[in-house]
Amino acid sequence: MEIPQTSTNVQPLLESEFLTLKIDSSGKASLQVKVQFSLGRWS
Repeated sequence: MEIPQTSTNVQPLLESEFLTLKIDSSGKASLQVKVQFSLGRWS
């Protein structure tokens, strides 16, 4: 049975997916803060 091999292959994929998601969400958050800061300064 090949099930153990596939589960070890899936694990790093999930971790990198989670990492990418974290980086993406934190990037979006900082971008929103920058935009709000700029708007606050100009208004």
